Amino acid sequence: MKTNIIFTDIVGYSKLTGNDQELALELLKEHDQIIEPIIDRYDGTIVKRIGDAIVATFKDPGQILQAAIEIQQSLKNRNNRSIKSRHIILRIGLHNGEVIFQNNELYGNGYELGMEIEPICKYGGIAISENLYKLTHQNNELIVNGITNSFFVRPI
Repeated sequence: MKTNIIFTDIVGYSKLTGNDQELALELLKEHDQIIEPIIDRYDGTIVKRIGDAIVATFKDPGQILQAAIEIQQSLKNRNNRSIKSRHIILRIGLHNGEVIFQNNELYGNGYELGMEIEPICKYGGIAISENLYKLTHQNNELIVNGITNSFFVRPI
């Protein structure tokens, strides 16, 4: 089936767990409290967690994009009120592609490609595949509703 898939990862989380496991777990809990309601609000479904990473699917390509933007904005607002050692910075990768959902797990080219997009993302940013971009733009601009910030789209 073709679906929209999001991959999130906390920057520096593995290092933090080695330095201060208690703080790492506290920040992960706060991360989940911020992200889970946003995913739910945009009709996303969390498929699995891999440590500090979340993999979720969305039926609508516009919804996945809006969710990713709201996640990053929420974390930026949260970080502005926190000391640097307590910042939560994510990389988010988005893709639209063919996946196989079997035994509560995702497989297939769409999953593999989507997973490769997140690590190339800038810290605190969102990287999207060409497939998803084609579904979410008009006149060479992304369709982002209700957002007052500026977003720049750059092919890589």
